[in-house]
Amino acid sequence: MLANVAEEGKAKSQDGRMAIKEYMKPFKTRKIKNIILGCTHYPIYDEIIREELGYEVNLINTGKTVANHLKNILGEEKNKIQTEKIFLSKPSKEFKEIAKTILGEEIQIRACKDLQ
Repeated sequence: MLANVAEEGKAKSQDGRMAIKEYMKPFKTRKIKNIILGCTHYPIYDEIIREELGYEVNLINTGKTVANHLKNILGEEKNKIQTEKIFLSKPSKEFKEIAKTILGEEIQIRACKDLQ
């Protein structure tokens, strides 16, 4: 549900907050100190998760780690790469809008079938 809400651009809406409230119940009850955000959508919820839990928590953000690694790779290869291309197995208008929001710029998206 969290991925769907994020893809609809509603992560910080009442829908997103209600979903986080529901999902965080077992963590909050047990006062879990370390939570791995295993989906690339989940870092969008970082602030809301912290607010909902109301205690100090270590959110291990795999999406940020992967993004930083990719940024380093692209940075090292910048002189060799003229353009970056994004290929998705299922392109959608929603993804394009989310990517624009996150990256702050328009991007071109192609379907993986276009690789052939």
